Amino acid sequence: ILEKIDESNVLIDQVILDLRNISRSLSYDNIANLGLVKTVEIEIKRVKSVKLFEVGFLVRGNVYALPNNCEIVIFRIFQECINNVIKHAQAKNIDVHLEYKFSRFEMHICDDGLGYDVIDIGEGMGLTNMKKRAKLLGAELIIETAFNRGCRVVFTLETTDLQYGKS
Repeated sequence: ILEKIDESNVLIDQVILDLRNISRSLSYDNIANLGLVKTVEIEIKRVKSVKLFEVGFLVRGNVYALPNNCEIVIFRIFQECINNVIKHAQAKNIDVHLEYKFSRFEMHICDDGLGYDVIDIGEGMGLTNMKKRAKLLGAELIIETAFNRGCRVVFTLETTDLQYGKS
């Protein structure tokens, strides 16, 4: 019984720590102060700490700041995508790539999970929210998946027309 109580206490401590980390990651200030790359990196470390997934993270190109409102929306899309993998994919590996090109920003998130057949399951609230958020920015969101083939999400934002400065 004492062993089970100790295990429960460890789990409770982990849940509390995770909850604190989640609340920090949800903070607009965190993204505004640290930027998108660092905030994504912190979130990936949190996911890795659970030790259920191998998570690769790669940043290509010369990192530049996007307007704060864009970075917040992109981060929310990233969080929703990772949340979907954790909840549904039964994946072992997740790869996240951020690519900063001259006039375009891209985010690629891939997993080796179950994938799904869009016709069979339709689009849940998570996918719908991701698409709505991308549309808010005038960005493109492509989801490539098939049953037993994992999932690949590609977010593309043309940056030439963005208004930089305070947002």
